[in-house]
Amino acid sequence: MRELAFRVMGDHPRQVELNIYDSLGTLVACPLRPAALPPGRYSAWWEGKTLAGQPAPPGIYLVRCAADDDRAFRVIEWRPDDA
Repeated sequence: MRELAFRVMGDHPRQVELNIYDSLGTLVACPLRPAALPPGRYSAWWEGKTLAGQPAPPGIYLVRCAADDDRAFRVIEWRPDDA
């Protein structure tokens, strides 16, 4: 399982979502579906499974965090022993 920590900044709740993409840009997982979150620190967890519930293969993945019109990206390496 992989912790994905993030912060919501500002002075009002924002619509936030986290998505994970493989190296080809294909959506693999959605650890956080769109949700209105007030400012603060948060964590979401990815269990290394695809949207179909299958184990994700080892490799490099792109995590995209979107809060309203703001976007942030982070590259992570997934290994099955992370679970």
